[in-house]
Amino acid sequence: MVREQQDTKEDVGTLAATVGRPELDVAVSVEIEAESRRVLYALTIPEYMEAWLQMPDTEKLRCSSDSKAPNSFHIDLYPAKAPRARIKGFCLRLDPDRIIYLWRNPFTRSTGETMVDIHLMNGPGQCTINLKHRGFCNMEESLWHSRMWHRSLDKLGGLMAMMNGSARTGISAS
Repeated sequence: MVREQQDTKEDVGTLAATVGRPELDVAVSVEIEAESRRVLYALTIPEYMEAWLQMPDTEKLRCSSDSKAPNSFHIDLYPAKAPRARIKGFCLRLDPDRIIYLWRNPFTRSTGETMVDIHLMNGPGQCTINLKHRGFCNMEESLWHSRMWHRSLDKLGGLMAMMNGSARTGISAS
């Protein structure tokens, strides 16, 4: 337990390393037809993340919890023309309306670590996601992550809408 607390303190201490150039920050806002609780699960449970994450230039990905570090997960990427890569995520904050991830991406060569800050705003029958990913030091990294987040959140919205459509049609087994 002491080691886990120490790891957390070390990770929080690295937040200073995520300060990049503000003009390179990625900001995405999207409205999703679902309760914020369902969106929160989709954003924080690795097995659910696997259903909607869309990484550029990647044929397949696998998300899993890190059994050695609580609040951590791995995203294994299988690009078409490159060896497997692994993004590591560590949840620094998890509230019903806010998630903060420390994001370690092998494609982010300059800093190695960035920070993803997600705010959820609940509305009647919908949830607004406001995401800001910061800490990039060059345009290439920023653009890669911008494509990833826009595609991923679009897919998440589509999956949630499909699930809501199935629920509204009252499909039943006869």
